[in-house]
Amino acid sequence: MKERRGLYELIFGKEPPREQSFTEFRLLNSYQTNFVPFSGNAWEVNTVRAAIHSFARRAARVQPRHIRKGDGKLQDVEGSNLNYILQYQPNPLTTAYKFYYRLAAQYKLYNNAFIFPVWNEYTGKLEAMYNINAQEIKLLEYQGELFLKFRFYNGKIYTFPYTDIIHIGSMFADNELFGSSNNALLPVLKTADTFNQSMGKFAELVAVVRGILKVAASTKNEDLKSRRDDFIRDNLKMENNGAGVIVTDNKYEYTPIQDKQTPLPQGQLQYIKTEIYDYL
Repeated sequence: MKERRGLYELIFGKEPPREQSFTEFRLLNSYQTNFVPFSGNAWEVNTVRAAIHSFARRAARVQPRHIRKGDGKLQDVEGSNLNYILQYQPNPLTTAYKFYYRLAAQYKLYNNAFIFPVWNEYTGKLEAMYNINAQEIKLLEYQGELFLKFRFYNGKIYTFPYTDIIHIGSMFADNELFGSSNNALLPVLKTADTFNQSMGKFAELVAVVRGILKVAASTKNEDLKSRRDDFIRDNLKMENNGAGVIVTDNKYEYTPIQDKQTPLPQGQLQYIKTEIYDYL
């Protein structure tokens, strides 16, 4: 019977036995020895996604190439298998465009991105590169060597020497290895969410309002509501006004609302966009 293999076994091989002698790796200026990819649901905000998409699709067009330095200058290595991996297909599951897009998106979203390179155990040559998107990454130490323990969303755990992983990041400040989180963006994300919800409710209200009924004489609130209900019953309900003709005397002035567009507060919208674009 053929053995079933999942994506993780395809990329990493069989899960290695877990060492019990790993210890937590201590940093100089932080007690935080793990990295949890967290964006505050930034990817669900349309402005953030648009900004990251713009960056990632441009980054995905990169054309890295295999070069060597000889005779005091850089020279392309003709016929190198590395060029095929770097420019066309980093691994059997994806294209170069998707690989670099995913790398750039994770870089912007989490300020950290990880690549797992696969080397041929006999020739030592690079065979493939995979993006790593883990739920949590923890720093460990074993016999003086730094390791990264990746915990994935399905519960799988893989531990590798840090030197076996390609790690890129940005906003390095409070941690010697990991880029800082995007918590600084959370206030504007909250503002964006509130704005979107408010505009959604306002759009629903605009869609419901059919017109404005003006009563000539000064009237109490209770009488206004009663007259409104009478006007709707007599003129706007199909069963009572099959002809579709509205008849009023000089006590009423009815103005139908034709334009159902939702006016956007451009100042607040521009503020949110500017804050997000400047940050990213």
